[in-house]
Amino acid sequence: MTAQGGGLLTGQNIVMSRLAAAPLTGTATVPSGYAVTAKVLHLAANLTTFVPDLQIDTTANPSFNFLAPVVPGTSLTVEVRASSGGRITLARQQGLAPGTTGVSLALLPAPTLSVPAGNAMDIAVATQTFQWSLFAGGMHILSVALRVPALSAQVQYQVFTAGSSATLVAPTDLGIAFVPPRTSATWSVAGLTATSVDAFVDPGDVMRYGGTPEPAFTLGLPHLVSVGLSPAEAVSESRFFQAH
Repeated sequence: MTAQGGGLLTGQNIVMSRLAAAPLTGTATVPSGYAVTAKVLHLAANLTTFVPDLQIDTTANPSFNFLAPVVPGTSLTVEVRASSGGRITLARQQGLAPGTTGVSLALLPAPTLSVPAGNAMDIAVATQTFQWSLFAGGMHILSVALRVPALSAQVQYQVFTAGSSATLVAPTDLGIAFVPPRTSATWSVAGLTATSVDAFVDPGDVMRYGGTPEPAFTLGLPHLVSVGLSPAEAVSESRFFQAH
């Protein structure tokens, strides 16, 4: 049978058969103070194209036991998520085959925010140093969002660094002449497994943000097809402060 756009096929006999299935089992190691929130099975056509939440188990048990479909030309990805307060962490393993047993995933603690303190006042955006605890995966993304009424918009900073502190480009260098006192702002830090900034972000890419992006970083980052998804990701709690 050949299907074409705009074509009409009638009287076709399509025989469907049940997919074979095999178990996929394993367990996760969760940091102290964290509780498992979900164990998810994805069906992947390649490293970045997959069927999200093919199966999901929301029990708190760190072990998982999925009955996985056997689909030629695909592989399986298992992801385990956990949280502690406002912090979220996950680990995933890609390229699995149905029938795999004893999969082991190690979740890493999310970065913990240090400076500035929650609800801090009178923070000078151009000179403030943001500090947090190191993420064992090696890479951090500092996300700072400023609501600037004069622009009727939100200004979003994202700084990629292997370190545990960073400062921001002065707003004047971005064409923002004036940040009024008591400007509402939030900040958070995401962590992910990467050997360097260039291993995660293509230096030729230009990243632009518009509208009103969420102040807290969200998991599920875009990756190059050759790299795939990070084996471990996490995000800190989000803190509020007032900037100028």
